[in-house]
Amino acid sequence: TGVTNSGALSLAGKSTRTLTEGTYWFSSISITGNGQLNIVGNVKIYVTGSIDAGGNGFVNANTPPSLLIYGTVDPTNAANKCTSVSIHGNGVFSGAVYAPAADITVVGNGEVYGALTGKTAKFTGSGMGGFHYDEALGKIGEFVTETPTTTVSNSGYSRFSWREIPF
Repeated sequence: TGVTNSGALSLAGKSTRTLTEGTYWFSSISITGNGQLNIVGNVKIYVTGSIDAGGNGFVNANTPPSLLIYGTVDPTNAANKCTSVSIHGNGVFSGAVYAPAADITVVGNGEVYGALTGKTAKFTGSGMGGFHYDEALGKIGEFVTETPTTTVSNSGYSRFSWREIPF
């Protein structure tokens, strides 16, 4: 069975939401202010629009492989697709983002634990906490479910090699 589009996920101010183990589909994600998205268990999120995670952002008490975010194309309207991912503020992101058509920006003092796959990636900030690559996520895109309603294919990207570079 397919996953149903839950519309836009927007958390602002001090609002919070918890996603328990499962698969979700949002048309976009916006987390601002002290908004917080809590992740419990293994969570897979498909997003067919922009992802803007600021404030306290995603709170994932588990290891990075437990949160997988796929920026993809809306199966009902190909004009809707994920082209931008922004992680900013002071929060810590622990998970993986696979959005091969998106420009990814990480701005601020926060830290990223996991993996990011996008068209481009840019890291800026006065006290950038750092990016900590999780090798367990190296093949996240090799076999990827391309939309919430399709089966697995091997048309994605995977890590061929990597090297550590200073910020």
